[in-house]
Amino acid sequence: MILKHLRRFCQEGNEGASRSERLSGRRAYNVSMRKLLGLLLGIAVLGAMIFGLSRLYIPALPQIEPPPNMENDEGGSLDDTLLNPYPVGEKDPLDLFDEPSLWDTSSGHAETYRMILMPTFDHPVLVKAWRDNDGPKLVTKFLSGKGGYDKGKLFRTDRRDLTEDEWNSLIHTLDTANFWFAPAVRKGDDPVTDGAQWWLQGRSDGNIHSIFRITPKGQELDSFLFFLDLAGQRNAYQGYW
Repeated sequence: MILKHLRRFCQEGNEGASRSERLSGRRAYNVSMRKLLGLLLGIAVLGAMIFGLSRLYIPALPQIEPPPNMENDEGGSLDDTLLNPYPVGEKDPLDLFDEPSLWDTSSGHAETYRMILMPTFDHPVLVKAWRDNDGPKLVTKFLSGKGGYDKGKLFRTDRRDLTEDEWNSLIHTLDTANFWFAPAVRKGDDPVTDGAQWWLQGRSDGNIHSIFRITPKGQELDSFLFFLDLAGQRNAYQGYW
């Protein structure tokens, strides 16, 4: 009889342990399933976000490259009819700024220097200095658009007289940069996906020279920036050099 009760007690103990193990396993299974469902939900949300972002329109930055129709050599002189680097159908920058060719001497400006800056995200600007019978003068013109996108149209023109010191400093800066002997396009001036395009042109004693740069450096950069200084616009275009 005692053995019979002992055997029944052991059987009940084993059955209780089995029930406990089954309950513990079921709880572990439920926890694992909740974690798995949470992971799958997270993956689904992330996929929906990626799909939504992929449908947003993000305009590509313009590719700035040297004009294909300007010589890439050791030097030489280019007239400003070779200035336009844009595809057929787009206006020449000179047309946008309502500027004549430097070959046109009808204005009476015997000596003229002209800088054009086309910044990707800001107003294109032209700064021109010249000397006539009344002394040296400066004109600054702005387009309403952005240099890397729709350039807009001429919307602002500022004029003022230059002092003799300002004119002489300009000539000295250009001479120091060896402007008249600089190559039209600098070798190694690699295309970039944003930034700016820079032109500098000059006419003096019947000679005309034009240079184009994407990343002007050293004394050439000083020449470009001097025009911005004369126009009081250096701070407005900070970050493009």
